Amino acid sequence: MPGRNTNSADNVFMISLCLGLALLIVSVTGQCGNPPEYPNVTMVTQPPLDFVEGFTITYACQSGYVLKSGSTTITCTNSQWSNLTLVCERRSCGSPGEILNGRFNTDEGVLLETRLMQFVMKDSSWQAVVSETVAAGWDGEIPICEIVKCPDPPSIVNGEITNPPQGTVTFGTSITYKCTKGILVGNRELVCTKYGNYSRAPPACKDHKGCPSVQVANGFKTAGFGPVYNYGDFIAFACNPGYILNGTDTVTCGVNETWEPELPTCQKAPTTTTTTTTTTTTTTTPRTTTTQLPPAPSPGISSTAGLNTVKTTTTDDKNGPSGRCGKTCGNPLLLLALLLFIKLMLFS
Repeated sequence: MPGRNTNSADNVFMISLCLGLALLIVSVTGQCGNPPEYPNVTMVTQPPLDFVEGFTITYACQSGYVLKSGSTTITCTNSQWSNLTLVCERRSCGSPGEILNGRFNTDEGVLLETRLMQFVMKDSSWQAVVSETVAAGWDGEIPICEIVKCPDPPSIVNGEITNPPQGTVTFGTSITYKCTKGILVGNRELVCTKYGNYSRAPPACKDHKGCPSVQVANGFKTAGFGPVYNYGDFIAFACNPGYILNGTDTVTCGVNETWEPELPTCQKAPTTTTTTTTTTTTTTTPRTTTTQLPPAPSPGISSTAGLNTVKTTTTDDKNGPSGRCGKTCGNPLLLLALLLFIKLMLFS
């Protein structure tokens, strides 16, 4: 039965092909990708072509770093790598040592790749040197500090150094100048700094014929009467009575043979006007008049003898004193007539 045998062979081939594909699919699904990279660590295991299920990778700390904690391996599980817990820290180089006439600044620590700058002592008179660390410790030998040196001080025309240095000029050395002719212009003293130069430019000696004698109009000298004025001499001024000083009262003979600052001036003081106010007060003197009047009658008496004295007061005012009487109170005859009229009316 040739046809039946052919069918059996085909079936066996198909079954084998399916099993192979299944194994291939299972094998590919269980693989992991390339292992991850981590800072400060390196991969120790030689990687194969394929990272299959269960494969383990081993890591180690880079050169200059040491293991602090954690595991050094990761594993491929379910097509994913496990997390690396390895922690590496920089190696400490330890103390850099001691430096003669200097010290190290370790503010940044003494770990790997730390750069240390040597700071100077004795008022910053020592040169600075840089040192670096390497993976195994400090690189090179401990530096040496040398004192800073300045060049020989410059000479000046018509002048000399009063304290010439004996040998090399080092940090902090002071140089002083003086003039043998003329006047000294500039700073008399120079100092060797930590940078190997002098603190300022040297002075100069300059000819000086002096400053002329001067006077201020409407003023006078209070100091510096001359008659000769050399460099640095001064004159003080004041103004005559009735004048005000405008400017500084003291001037000095300067380098350029002129007075510094400018001479003051005396200006006439302003005139003050006084105004007087006069007040006039008028006073009225009262005048007194005495008038004799008869006494007032008593009840039941028909007549009385004698007169009563009535005292009235008037003023020089044309309108008379204030009150209800008006001009009548100021006239004694009218007043007497009024009283007689009242008396007659009462006894009639």
